[in-house]
Amino acid sequence: MRRTFIPGAAFAVLPLLALAFAASTQPRRATVIRWRRSTYCRLENCVEAASTRSGSVVLLRSSAAPYRPPLALPRETWVEFLHGLRSGDFVR
Repeated sequence: MRRTFIPGAAFAVLPLLALAFAASTQPRRATVIRWRRSTYCRLENCVEAASTRSGSVVLLRSSAAPYRPPLALPRETWVEFLHGLRSGDFVR
């Protein structure tokens, strides 16, 4: 395969490489999730809940293992669950 040298071609590619490198090294804005836990929780084995920025997903995690990935539920499912708790659907 024969390579043809085109004068100035390398200099035309350098700005594109610089832009690609700059985009990949820019710090990303961290998303802060504010976890809430029940006021009834006194120990470290509590359920914590958070909402995504859009509000369409509720995240749940255990306070005993906050490093584990949270459970993601659609907001409607979470609302139905809370309604069931308040109406006594889960009483033994």
